[in-house]
Amino acid sequence: MTASVARQSPLRNRRALLTLATVLLLFVVGAGIPIAIAAHYGALDVPRSDDWSYLLSLFRWVDTGHLDFNGWVSMTLVGQLVIAAPLVLVVGRSIAAVHVLSAFVSFLGLLAVLWMSRLMVRPALAVLVAITIAVCPIWGPLSTTYMTDNWAFTFQILAVALAFEAFRRRPISMPWLTGSLAVGLIAFSIRQYAAIPVVAVVAVALVLVAREHNRKRWWHLVAIIASTGVLAIALLAWWGTVPDTKLLAPALPGLKSVRWTVRLDTGYLRLVGVALAPVLIAAGPLRLVRRAFAASKLLSTLIVVLVSGVLVLQFVRLPNVPFVGNYFARDGVLAQDVLAGLRPAVIPGLVFDALAWVGMVSVVVMLLAAVPFAARLPEKARGWRTLPESPQVAVLALSIIGFAVAYTLATLTELPVFDRYALPLLPMIALLLLHAAGHRPAAAADPNAADAERVSRAGWVAAAVGVVVLGLVGMAYTAESASYDATRWSVGEMAVAKGYSPLQIDDGFEWVGWHRMHGPPWRVKGTFSERRKIRRLYSKPFCVKVSVGHKVAEQLIIASAVSEAPTRGPVRIIARKLPVACTPGKPVGVDAARRAG
Repeated sequence: MTASVARQSPLRNRRALLTLATVLLLFVVGAGIPIAIAAHYGALDVPRSDDWSYLLSLFRWVDTGHLDFNGWVSMTLVGQLVIAAPLVLVVGRSIAAVHVLSAFVSFLGLLAVLWMSRLMVRPALAVLVAITIAVCPIWGPLSTTYMTDNWAFTFQILAVALAFEAFRRRPISMPWLTGSLAVGLIAFSIRQYAAIPVVAVVAVALVLVAREHNRKRWWHLVAIIASTGVLAIALLAWWGTVPDTKLLAPALPGLKSVRWTVRLDTGYLRLVGVALAPVLIAAGPLRLVRRAFAASKLLSTLIVVLVSGVLVLQFVRLPNVPFVGNYFARDGVLAQDVLAGLRPAVIPGLVFDALAWVGMVSVVVMLLAAVPFAARLPEKARGWRTLPESPQVAVLALSIIGFAVAYTLATLTELPVFDRYALPLLPMIALLLLHAAGHRPAAAADPNAADAERVSRAGWVAAAVGVVVLGLVGMAYTAESASYDATRWSVGEMAVAKGYSPLQIDDGFEWVGWHRMHGPPWRVKGTFSERRKIRRLYSKPFCVKVSVGHKVAEQLIIASAVSEAPTRGPVRIIARKLPVACTPGKPVGVDAARRAG
């Protein structure tokens, strides 16, 4: 027995070292590098994207005890505020500290991905899934901001991982399941869409406990679910009392919204395809294609022809925006939405187009991976066995379907949807893909099929190359975004140093919202054109305009700075005097927009 323990000890030490190395790798790639890049360019301590609004809500709440959402918050957000508030109480109104905290929270999300993945696939593949998420072009620019996407991602994935722990026990563990729903409630308190995985967990748990035929455990589960539901409803009721939320109202779908939905849905497909290309390579694309056509030639052919046709047609029609947009766009994070003028592309156009084609091919293969299951559905339906035998697979599949339906309905009804909303979908799709390819945890693998389930050496090399390429693209977007954001903010500060009030300077919507402490009023009803009119009113009056790439007479330039990034040339950002009188005082544009709305 002593000899057996001695033999196991080096193995345990090796596993511990590998685990530590994996955690350090994920920290460096998913948090350390984004923090270092943001700090290098000076973007760590400036508001970025919508987080100007969330930071204002946080600081005002800590300073005064008064909570309001300054006309721009539409997500629940409060869970995020509660978690960050102790830090602000200690360090004060430090944007940099909150952004570093966000990076650490995002890193915990990667650890949750690793945990969730190790319950479904071998450790090496679990690392691949987590590292693929960390290097995707959306992750780096988002991880060092106080946006809700990365915060909600962490708690959603953690809730799913806890549920997986509950489901792998027989009978399922009520304490683990309770923990899953509690963490899911935190995710919901940050972002309403985070309820989708929780609903999937609840649905699967109800089926599993019903199969136990244990009335006591059934009512125990019902009590847990009901308690979570009551807390969620109470949270929403209280959230509705917080003043100055951004009111979003769905519109009736029309032909224009249908076209828009097709464009965004195809963009999501390409985004998923390119973001998970390394995982697809490891899964074995040729094997997946062969299995699909063996299961159903008709269904496989329809997917290849129809999906490929729609993807290619949409790309030919709208080549400038092959993905969903907002973060992973040709001209960088937030694209042309932040400053007037022409912002240059982050990476060469041919490279961006190549990524779009990679995304199209990859996602078609991913859809083919679902053909064997889809082909068996009629038989399963006749036996009332439509749920997969694996509860983990069922949770992932239901979550993916839920997100797809929710985002499609939101787009059809003209509610805002962006590429960063895909973040929680990525690890879920990756794991379903690996499961469809026959990969299982080492303890659950069939010894007779071990060779078929392992990734070949060539597959690992190709997957590693895919990770490196994707990582380089991700770093390019992270660096360009940090440089661009910090430079335009510094130009606004230079104009202030010349004697202008921050309220007189149009330096992008983060600057304007931050200094006015209020976003543009959002009309509950009406068309996009009416909403644009309200935003124009909100933008008045300014007497200094910050823009990029404009040719302006030097005598009109108040301040300027150059944004440099590794993958594009230097870009000059200028603040110029507009031909209007500069009147100090209250930003009247807010009142004008409120009256119009």
